[in-house]
Amino acid sequence: MSGRGPGLESGLAGLLLLATLLQAPGSGAAPARPVAALRPIPGREALVVRVIDAGTGEPLPARVVVRDAAGKVVESRYERLPGVFTDERGTLDMPLRPGAYTLEVLRGIDFLSEDLAFDVRPGVGAEATVPLEPWLRLREMGWANGDGHAHLYTDTDRDRAMVATVRRICRAQGLDFLCACQTWAGFAGAGWRDAFAEQSDTRFRLLYGAEMPKYRTGHSFWFGLDSTRGLFDDSMDVTYENGYYQSSSGSAWTFPSLPFPVIPDIELVSRLGVAEDAVALLPHPTSWWWQKRGESEKYVTNVAVSLSAGLLAGGAWGGMVVMGYDRDHDFYQDLWFRVLDEGYRMAAVGELDGGYAPGDRFYYGSVRTYAKVGDEIDRQSLVRAVRANHTFVTAGPIVLAQLEGGYEPGDVVPADGRVRALRVRAFASGPRHDRLSYVVLLRNGRIHRLWDLRRRSPRRFEERIPLREESDAWYVLKAYSGNATRTPEQLDVRANCERIAAGGFRGSLPDDGDVCLTSPLYFRRPGMPAEPSPLRTRVRLRLVEPASGRPVEEATVRVQVKGRTVDSLSAPFGELDAEVPVSAVLVLEAPGRPVLRRTLHLDYPPLRDRVERLANGAWLEDFGGRARLRPGQVPWRAFGFAETKALLAEVDWTVPWQPNERDPLWARFEAAFE
Repeated sequence: MSGRGPGLESGLAGLLLLATLLQAPGSGAAPARPVAALRPIPGREALVVRVIDAGTGEPLPARVVVRDAAGKVVESRYERLPGVFTDERGTLDMPLRPGAYTLEVLRGIDFLSEDLAFDVRPGVGAEATVPLEPWLRLREMGWANGDGHAHLYTDTDRDRAMVATVRRICRAQGLDFLCACQTWAGFAGAGWRDAFAEQSDTRFRLLYGAEMPKYRTGHSFWFGLDSTRGLFDDSMDVTYENGYYQSSSGSAWTFPSLPFPVIPDIELVSRLGVAEDAVALLPHPTSWWWQKRGESEKYVTNVAVSLSAGLLAGGAWGGMVVMGYDRDHDFYQDLWFRVLDEGYRMAAVGELDGGYAPGDRFYYGSVRTYAKVGDEIDRQSLVRAVRANHTFVTAGPIVLAQLEGGYEPGDVVPADGRVRALRVRAFASGPRHDRLSYVVLLRNGRIHRLWDLRRRSPRRFEERIPLREESDAWYVLKAYSGNATRTPEQLDVRANCERIAAGGFRGSLPDDGDVCLTSPLYFRRPGMPAEPSPLRTRVRLRLVEPASGRPVEEATVRVQVKGRTVDSLSAPFGELDAEVPVSAVLVLEAPGRPVLRRTLHLDYPPLRDRVERLANGAWLEDFGGRARLRPGQVPWRAFGFAETKALLAEVDWTVPWQPNERDPLWARFEAAFE
């Protein structure tokens, strides 16, 4: 519902003059708060709203919440977010019955909210021009916010109304970009380019994305993707979806009972990322649940099962979701912290896993990933920001930091023993009632400094703290809004997860506070790499006839890394002893025999068994089962990083020369990159 009421232009001119006078510089006092203009509309029973930027006078899209005398919200677009959205001009026309009402106008994090009371009388409505005062001009600082895991599911082919609605909501919520995932508003083919371009300009970018692969070993979504290269359908684990998840029978599976005919996710993600110059991100990394199907209840996984092998292979993923289904998800965060402890760089990102449907719990703007893109918002600038770890994630508050010497979160700082001052600034969100409750500085997963702000309840906070490091370390900043009910003792994420995993915690941790998390500030000893090099493994390979076990003679093993042959090794008597990257695809060739491809990740039996155990839920047996751990809780130890690393240090592997369920897929996969 949008429109322009009578007399808006003249009312706007008077309001701008008043706002200018109120903010004129004087004796140094703070500028007065801009005042909304309210006047009657004879002949209509309605509210007409126009929202403007009090700093520039420009029209400003916003969210408008109208409540009646009983406090009931009159109309909402989302079930879990009160209010509706103006059009691009910041205007809204809402028919109302006579009565007393309140109006609240909000625009994301960057602007302060405003509210006022008004009446609609019989035959006389109300017209309100509402200036929103800038609070944090993050876009002018080079930050852009949005989401990359935003599904646009529709059964309508080329749903232009959907993409127009996406833009309208995102503009009103203060989002700068959205990477649309399947089904791409019905633009699954080439048509998405024109449709998305029609909804994009310097104020908002609707970009292409995808959630792929979606396997039982984990999912990925993307920043910077421009094409799926025809691999989308093949990157869905249909066997798991149809044969297990959707099936009313069976409450357990193994790889022999439920084959896995897909290209390994580490290989797919690595190849696609290079070819598209895009960055893959790990969604919902500890997500799992119990699913009822008929009479059976089964363990269903979205867990990032391939994480350990992917890290050792050289980091297939550039970022990890640390905020999504819960705003303060202890196990997401602890998993991220453990990755950082191992010396890897990993950007913080958030996710909606939806956002469009009125019933979505995670509406646009509920969780925001901020990326420092500079002046331009496009797929390249987003990729650069994530690769530099210049990101932060928030559900409301903001925390910014600068380290003496020009460093900011995401940067690598020399651990040279020099004392450097860290400037910390935190801000409550745009709604004027919001306050800060805590600011936390974490070092290597533990609380290094806690500022308890609950008594003061400020809207902004600033502090300086000296940092000095002589060894490798990392720091993350975290801020809580005033609605957080966690006690200081409950802020230690690692301690929470350790207690839960050990069975020493009963109940649930509060998730009622809005939170902000920065990407890490990394300290590295001079001369040391920013993160570990990809692991290389010593492989003793025996190639044998499947029936007799006799050696396959005159074999050749080509070692491929990200599609490029880096070595070609001869195994004349079916045996090979060589050092290869753990990420390698081993291409096995011999006269008169089918070409085979094998990866350590999914084909080496000891590692495949570990993958299977984490993917099918058998790992729960090691942690007290479902009586102890709830859905979404996976301790770091279950990922078996140290065990996987040790397992891959030396590999003794007998390979029967027999095609498996993945061998027929490689030709089509390779063709996608030609």
